[in-house]
Amino acid sequence: EEWSDIAEAILGTVYQSTFHELIEKHGMHCHGSVLALGKLGARELNLSSDVDLIFIYENDNALESGVTNHEFHERLTVNLTKLLSEVTPNGFLYRVDHELRPEGKQGPLANSLDAAERYYQYFGQDWERQTLIRARPIAGDIALGDKFLECLTPFIYRRSVSLEDLSHMRKMKSKMEKEASLKHDAYNIKLGPGGIREAEFFVQALQQFYGGKYPKVRCNNTYDAIHRLKKESLIHPHTAQSLTDAYSFLRRTENMLQADEDLQVHRIPHKEDDLAALGRRMGFLDVNEFTDQIRTHTAQIERSFHALFEADYELQELEEAIRGNLESCSDDEERSDSLAWFRTQETKRIQHLDVNGKVSLQTALRRLTRVADVIIKCAWSLSTEELNKRYGTPSMDDGSEAGFAVIGMGRLGSLEMDYGSDLDLIFLYSGSGKTNGKMSISNAEFYTRLAQRIISLISLPTRYGKAYTVDPELRPSGRSGTLVATLESFRQYHASQAQVWERLSILKARIIVGDKCFLDQTKNSLLHAAYESPISNEEFIRSEIDKLRKRSIEERAAHKEHHIDLKMGGGGVNDLELIIRYLQLTHCKDNDGLNTQNSFDILDVLSQESTCDHSLIENLAELLYFHRLTISRLRLIVGRSTDVINTEADYLEQLATLCHFKDPPEMLLLIDKNRNRVNQFYNDTIKQSHDAYQK
Repeated sequence: EEWSDIAEAILGTVYQSTFHELIEKHGMHCHGSVLALGKLGARELNLSSDVDLIFIYENDNALESGVTNHEFHERLTVNLTKLLSEVTPNGFLYRVDHELRPEGKQGPLANSLDAAERYYQYFGQDWERQTLIRARPIAGDIALGDKFLECLTPFIYRRSVSLEDLSHMRKMKSKMEKEASLKHDAYNIKLGPGGIREAEFFVQALQQFYGGKYPKVRCNNTYDAIHRLKKESLIHPHTAQSLTDAYSFLRRTENMLQADEDLQVHRIPHKEDDLAALGRRMGFLDVNEFTDQIRTHTAQIERSFHALFEADYELQELEEAIRGNLESCSDDEERSDSLAWFRTQETKRIQHLDVNGKVSLQTALRRLTRVADVIIKCAWSLSTEELNKRYGTPSMDDGSEAGFAVIGMGRLGSLEMDYGSDLDLIFLYSGSGKTNGKMSISNAEFYTRLAQRIISLISLPTRYGKAYTVDPELRPSGRSGTLVATLESFRQYHASQAQVWERLSILKARIIVGDKCFLDQTKNSLLHAAYESPISNEEFIRSEIDKLRKRSIEERAAHKEHHIDLKMGGGGVNDLELIIRYLQLTHCKDNDGLNTQNSFDILDVLSQESTCDHSLIENLAELLYFHRLTISRLRLIVGRSTDVINTEADYLEQLATLCHFKDPPEMLLLIDKNRNRVNQFYNDTIKQSHDAYQK
């Protein structure tokens, strides 16, 4: 920042001197503004940085003088550049780069405010949006520069980022990756994989993604941007800290490289002596320790950079965070402790965003699910590593690689985990065989122990409670079935024995984690069981659904006086789910978009279906949101997993406030009204058809 302030002071002085010299020669002309981009715009100037500048002036109005405003400001730009970059006996001030101006090398050196605005409005490219994130006026008429940037805000930060925009950014990212992959003798701290440019691209891309909706993330400085993205919960605190540390280390290394001979160099020295000298300037006596730090920090940046456009970017962030927590654990007790602590901390973070309206209900439920996903993945990875050490690697009877998969069911599978939700899990493996260790055991025994160990790590009570309660009862044959099942037995069961309720439950099945060699087979089997197996006639399905509903209300719903069961009671979430899954099952043959687990997503797809009653779909979406929100707020208030409201409880006032009602009577009245609406939709969609079928 101080180095940038020096440059800004020098540029301001040189501009004023040049401007007044030209006025004395050509008479009064309109004011201009110099905008800095790149490192100077960000107040992150290196010891040997170029200065990237754009020159604009107020207008192109005609003058009586023989020199136009445009000619005046082009001359000003030329003269200023010469003063800054001319080599003298005492060296020179700065290398000046004008190539980021409108139209680049082919464009005029200076542009009027209107001309520059028109260029960006009609011809501005995606790389220019990203470049202008760092723009700030540093010399001349600062107010004019601010006005210019204010006009460009809609260009830089759009309200929404389209698929086409993402495609352009992917191309920019691919181009950077290609440049970074070019082979050189020494690592380039700026352009290499995981280098400074990738870190800056990562941060600026997030600013572009979110800047239209979250004005607070609009800023020039990389460190400030990371902090603001973290504060708005757009990146995980662990990612923010790791990225800050990595960026600081690389920028300091860059400065220490350039401090040697004041040259604009970015390559880590190839020679051992030069590398050791750089390490000493960085504070390392051991050169290996220095190079290890470079690898650690560049790997962190590279992981974030590559994950930026992946569907599971948020999951990758969480994995980075939990990995850091687990590094210091030495036994299963400490690991369970760490997993439970992590779950508690992440839940609190999501709860804060949720209650304060910073994320939608659907987003909060997805994020809660992602926390569960990453804890399951860690438990699987740790357990697999431990059992492999003890028993070796499992193989099939024919010698091929064996595989294992953890499948999420219920709300875990449908990405709708709530506060206090259990984990519904089933475990599948590829088939018979044995491990190749000194203490060899059968695959069945190995994978049973693996499943048991995963459950134990996740559900072991600790000082932070337990991470999750695990329910494996949705496996084939329920409690009477084995804890782990072969994929073939799973296929056969769902092809010949599975009941309608199991068909509905498998619609929510989602692979959480497993061996890569086995995941494609597992995915295909799940798709077949859920969507491709022959469907009995619809009347029979409705009949079975209605029987299931009656049994659920009788056996599982709360029937106490003054209690409302918002899940299993009539008109509750269970009824809504039965309607939604019935519609999904009966329409999925004609629409691949319905091959999804999330209830809200299913309703979105059905709303586009010409054969669906759009009014019904809109009502179902509204009612599902209402019920889920009420249950979610109820769980936050009582601090445990419950779906039942006690209408005489002390918490009703707080619940009404959290659900945006003026008082409890208004809330209870709408709850009753909405339950009646759900009952009516259930009757219209399933029960009346079932009654007619019975007759």
